[in-house]
Amino acid sequence: MVTKKKTTNDDGFSLDGGTWGADDGFDIGDGGGYEEKEETKEQIAGRLDEIRGDVEKTNEIWKAASNEANRFTDATDSEFYICLVFRDREAKEEYIRLMEAEQLGDKYVDGHEFAKLCHIQLEKKAPLKVRGAGKRWRKLAMD
Repeated sequence: MVTKKKTTNDDGFSLDGGTWGADDGFDIGDGGGYEEKEETKEQIAGRLDEIRGDVEKTNEIWKAASNEANRFTDATDSEFYICLVFRDREAKEEYIRLMEAEQLGDKYVDGHEFAKLCHIQLEKKAPLKVRGAGKRWRKLAMD
């Protein structure tokens, strides 16, 4: 361990190296130089392993935060729908009948299923996950 000295600069301001917290491996000393600690290769290797572990943990935290931000954006995005408006209920029902889309429902229709009906191939993405809801509730939500 390096001993830190009490030093006074040209302005008379006193610096007490011992109050700087962690042992940083050098002494501000009289000439502003430093003394290096003697470390074994094993100690250096151990410190490098600790640093690598910290970097990996930090990367994992950033990745998790990024994934959560993307999940939140997907979960709260309200611009994933369209609305077709007809003159009246009969016109809407005629449209559904002519599109042969009765099996999809008459009010809330899965856009991917409607696209298939129209022979349109949409980019495949992960299915919508409804957290905290059982199969029965998910089925009701999608009906």
